Amino acid sequence: MNCARDDETRRQCVASAIRELEKSVHCAESGFVAVKRSWLLSSDVDLDELRKEDAFIIFERETFPHFTADRQRPASHEEFQAETKMYDRQLLTSTAQMMERTWLLRGMESPGDVHDLAYWFWDEAGLWQAIESFAETLGRNWPDRAKLLRRVRQVADPRIIDREGFSPRLREWDNVIEDTWFDVARGQESSDSADKLDDALHILLSEMRKGNSSSPVARSREWFAEARKAATRGRYKLEPDVIKEVCAGYAAAWQGLYDLLDPKEQAPDFHEALACIRRP
Repeated sequence: MNCARDDETRRQCVASAIRELEKSVHCAESGFVAVKRSWLLSSDVDLDELRKEDAFIIFERETFPHFTADRQRPASHEEFQAETKMYDRQLLTSTAQMMERTWLLRGMESPGDVHDLAYWFWDEAGLWQAIESFAETLGRNWPDRAKLLRRVRQVADPRIIDREGFSPRLREWDNVIEDTWFDVARGQESSDSADKLDDALHILLSEMRKGNSSSPVARSREWFAEARKAATRGRYKLEPDVIKEVCAGYAAAWQGLYDLLDPKEQAPDFHEALACIRRP
């Protein structure tokens, strides 16, 4: 009994400590976080025991993404920002792939039950809103990143997540210099990819705020209302061909987002991709 109480007390203390760390990261400016990162993850010996806890590992992975909990941290704010930009692209492209495959699977199964469809469209609107919030700050607000991670895990088909996994993380910093983000020949960091990502996020935000003509949030809400209206009228199924077309449209929109974020793509038409989501 004493051991059980001790374990519960420890869990409560760990949860309280993690909440305080999350608050400090949330409130801190990005420059402060870069300076404090090494202190949080390795330097402060008072946190050694906390770092062994699963809750801290989750906090570390979502706040300071890495393949493993290494102790080789970027030393400067510039290095931290470059690494975070790489992670942001990985997070968004992984989200796009997960959701494209989710909608393709839904289209193949096309259940048509309006209650299931209503949940799909409601969740879809929330996920695009999370992406819009992320794009608004160019990924500089940590809670937006954490919210997007949670949203994808909640919305994407669990079979897709189980098969392919969804935990976008980065290689260790020592290996980052081998990436295309760096100009190895001159030994200088290249900002081209970072600039392209910011440009893509500006385009994404612009398209989503044009109004109902292209916004996936507005279109998803329209479909949600359509599904609810069908249920109130005693229609519990929609035509399979309609559902397949809608699912294909959403899959195309997510593919469009992936292409927009791919630095190798030449001026993809994101507006055209969003227009694939038909109206009810």
